[in-house]
Amino acid sequence: MDFLKDIQFKDWLSLVNLLTPVMLYVAKKYIEDIVKKVKEEIEKAIEDLENKLKQDHNKVNDKVNEIERRVLIIETNYSNKNESIERIESNIEKLFDKIEELKNDIYRNNR
Repeated sequence: MDFLKDIQFKDWLSLVNLLTPVMLYVAKKYIEDIVKKVKEEIEKAIEDLENKLKQDHNKVNDKVNEIERRVLIIETNYSNKNESIERIESNIEKLFDKIEELKNDIYRNNR
């Protein structure tokens, strides 16, 4: 350690000037490695998010299809019920017409 005491200030500056490029190169490589790792992690996270988005999109599409199917069933049932009601109304009208005819026949026959 005695040799450190004998080094003059200008020699220290020369040593720092020699070591600075090496230290900067090491620091640059270290930072590049960190940036590369962070970039890879970000790309992986983006890929994971895209996959999750696709899965969610598929789930939403499945739900929409299920809702559309249910709506179609409800519309069909509604139409069938309306047709049934119309048939019932028509049959009731026919029955009233028949009753009216029978009433008229009975009235004629009683005269």
